[in-house]
Amino acid sequence: MAYCPKCGKQVDDGTAYCPVCGAALSNSSGGQNYSQNYNQDSNQNYNQNNNQNYNQNQNYNQNYNQNNNQNWSNNYGPGPSNYNSNSHSLGGTLTVILVLGIIWAFASIGMAIVYLAIGGLVFEFPLAAAVIAGIGVAFLIGGILAILSCYYIYKLEQHNRAFILCLIGSIIALITGFFGLLYLGAIIGVIGIVFAFLINKESNRFSS
Repeated sequence: MAYCPKCGKQVDDGTAYCPVCGAALSNSSGGQNYSQNYNQDSNQNYNQNNNQNYNQNQNYNQNYNQNNNQNWSNNYGPGPSNYNSNSHSLGGTLTVILVLGIIWAFASIGMAIVYLAIGGLVFEFPLAAAVIAGIGVAFLIGGILAILSCYYIYKLEQHNRAFILCLIGSIIALITGFFGLLYLGAIIGVIGIVFAFLINKESNRFSS
C-alpha cells in the first residue's frame, strides 16, 4: 500500500492519481516515498521524546541528590571530604575496640578505687600515701577518658576526639602501670595506643 504525498490518503499500489485530492502519484513512487518519510518522521519524533524524557529524569535525579546533600548540610553541617554515608556503621574493628574499651574503662575505675582506698589506709606514711593515691587518680582519669572515647566511637562522631582521648588514656595507663608495678596496666596501655591508631584508620566511618 502507498500514501498520497499531498493529502496522506492511503491508496492502492499502482494508482496514478489520488482518489481524494486528485494529485498525481507518479506510479505510486511518491506515495511510497511519503510512506517512508512518514515512518522516518514518526521514528525521529519517538526518539526525540525518549531523549527528552531521559534528560528530564537525569535532571530530576541530580536535583534530588543536590537537595538531599543540602538538607544534610543544613541539619548536620558539612561532613569530612572522605566521609561515606554507606560506611556509617561500627564495623568489626570499631566494635572490638568499643567492647574492650568499656572493659578497660571500668577496670581502670575499679583500680582507682582500690588505690585510693589503700592510700587512705597508709595515711601514716604521707609519701607512700601520696604516691598510691596519685596512681589511683591516674587510673581514674584514664577510665574517664576511655569512657568518653567509647562514647564518641559508639556515636561515630568527633573522630579526632575519640582518637586523642584514647591515645591520652592509653599513655596514662602505660605510665601508671610502670610506676605502680602493674605490668598488666602497661600492656593495656600499649594495646590502647594500637587501638588509638586503629580508630584513626577507621576515620571514614565517622560523620565528623
